[in-house]
Amino acid sequence: MKKAFKIIGTLIVTIIVALLVAPMFYSLDELKPKIEEVVNKNVRGEVKIGHLNFSLFPSVVVGAENIVLFSKKGEQASQFGGLGSIEVKMSLLSLLASPSATLRVVEPKVNWIMNEKKGLDNLKDFLPDDIAAAVTENQEQQKTQLADTNKVAPKGLSEVLAGLPSFVRNRIVNAKFSFEMSGGEISSDITLAGMQIKETLKNSDFYVRNFGLNSNVEIGGSTDVVIDAGDIKMSGPVGVKGTTKVNVDESTGVISADIDIRKDLQGLEILAMGLFKKKKGAPLAVAAKGNVKYGKGIFVDFPVMTFEIGDIKTGGSLKASIPEAEGAEKLSLGLTAKSVELASFSGLVPMLKSYSLGGKISYGIGIDGNFTTQTIKGGVDFKGLQGSTPELAKPISDGQGRVELSGTVSDPKIDFKNFSINIGKSDLKFNGQVKGIEKIAMSFDLSSTLIDLDEMMLPEAESAAGSSSGGKPSTGVAASSAAANVSLDQSLEDMAPIIEEALANPMIDVLSVKGKVKFKEIRLMGASFKNAQVGMTLAKRKLNLSSAQLSAYGGKMDASMSLNLQAKNMGYSVSSKLDNILIEQALAAHAPKWQKDVTGRMRGNFNLSGSGLRKADLEKNLKGSLSGNLTNGTLNIPVTKIITETFGKLPDAVRKKAGGRIDGQNFNGAFKTAKVNSEIKGRTVHLKDLLVIYD
Repeated sequence: MKKAFKIIGTLIVTIIVALLVAPMFYSLDELKPKIEEVVNKNVRGEVKIGHLNFSLFPSVVVGAENIVLFSKKGEQASQFGGLGSIEVKMSLLSLLASPSATLRVVEPKVNWIMNEKKGLDNLKDFLPDDIAAAVTENQEQQKTQLADTNKVAPKGLSEVLAGLPSFVRNRIVNAKFSFEMSGGEISSDITLAGMQIKETLKNSDFYVRNFGLNSNVEIGGSTDVVIDAGDIKMSGPVGVKGTTKVNVDESTGVISADIDIRKDLQGLEILAMGLFKKKKGAPLAVAAKGNVKYGKGIFVDFPVMTFEIGDIKTGGSLKASIPEAEGAEKLSLGLTAKSVELASFSGLVPMLKSYSLGGKISYGIGIDGNFTTQTIKGGVDFKGLQGSTPELAKPISDGQGRVELSGTVSDPKIDFKNFSINIGKSDLKFNGQVKGIEKIAMSFDLSSTLIDLDEMMLPEAESAAGSSSGGKPSTGVAASSAAANVSLDQSLEDMAPIIEEALANPMIDVLSVKGKVKFKEIRLMGASFKNAQVGMTLAKRKLNLSSAQLSAYGGKMDASMSLNLQAKNMGYSVSSKLDNILIEQALAAHAPKWQKDVTGRMRGNFNLSGSGLRKADLEKNLKGSLSGNLTNGTLNIPVTKIITETFGKLPDAVRKKAGGRIDGQNFNGAFKTAKVNSEIKGRTVHLKDLLVIYD
């Protein structure tokens, strides 16, 4: 017996020594040319291996170092990636119990460049020629196999393992695998449909440990992310950590995994469209608990999901089923939150800081369908909206409304329902709808009992500046109008860059709008417009507005406006029919210095057009006309002075007949009609004809 033990011991020692010594006498580099030849026959590009290595004890290790990947072959080849090293390690002792192996990748480097317009794609240049054909062929085979699922039923794990010795089956079921990746840099520069997307992952350190058919899997790691996709920019570390409990049912072959995972993005800085910004250190995380099953398909159920962004917490759920039967896929995603304070968004949306808005929102949104088409349902409720904005002189109050979502992800529909808000004395009620993504169509209805734009836009101090002598305005209307006129040039100069920047938005190119505005009264630049219905349309940057006849200046007007919404040279055209307008009211609102000089009722036409918003643009491009008849009014203009200087002193008989209406050199009496024909050039009104018939 002792002799037998000695023989076995000697044999074991000999084997161990052989395993240790063998790599010293044999190098896998001798196989490198053959391996490279086999690999390169199956790719468009080229693979070069720096060094192959292996060891047999205490673990079997097979690896390669300094692997370089080239897109294309020969003279056109260019390096687009590589690996510092890659190795597979398996413990020999684990073969006696539960096999375990680890795949380790060190310093992976990839620089994927793809430009659809230029026909560049270095990854495609590296991959095999027939990869697309292989995918298509595989899809056709799946269709054929799934045509009769009863005849070609997928096998359970027990069937797969049937016939194998129990110790082999147990080792397969209990085998454990791990994956580790460290260092390196993976980047991409992709241009599709004119949009460039750049992404870089570096300093990566990820692991999946203890993965098997019956095991508690550990998942974790981190990487530094830099993403630049148009108006979206992100940079900073991203971490993930969690556990997955994997179970297998040998009788049915169903593999299930209970997952509890959390992504930590606290260090990620995000800037999206200049509106959304998250600074490094602000809370941002995603967590999910649920179950994934694999058996005759993949089935995902995450009843608990949470999303944290600053002080905002959103709950969610996810269900997805991908059975082997084609066309039976299902997807269901839900997001909910109740009574979230609007102030919570101010740290993420810089614009909201200057708005100081308060109130609460609640939302519940669901997405259902399959992996081709998904329908949307749900909405967002706003309550108690209040606060101030930089654009408005009066605060917002009593705001509420609902936004409903429907349609599909590729063709959504957004309905604005029962929105109402108060701004000072003004009240607004709004309903509208927005549809589409690539082409956006909008329609709306806006109604109000009073819209006081003067009060909204002009601070009280400016209104006071327009008052008459003695510090009190002659009327509230004149005060506001004077304030508006005093600062009009400067206001246009200040507003022009803001308007031009807004008009540079490419969304206007794909936006079409139809709308109606109804109001009992609008106050603007000291004037009051009542009982109006304004219709508007927008398409291809052409905005047109027309009004049903509205009351203004003691009479009626029918106006239309056309705007060409070009960023650098906005064009405009205004046309209005005047019906029985009290000229003294119009002058009181817009030219108070003249309000005592002309009175009467005006019928006629007013036209104005131009381009550009600044004072220099007005002086150069503004043009128009005012023509019509003024009846039953009075004039106080230097008519007699002109006559006296031309023809000499008026005869006494003429003066007596005038009945004292000639005061000094001016005629200030009543007239029957005054026909006016004038032309507007730049900022000057040229009087072409003035025909007055006095009483």
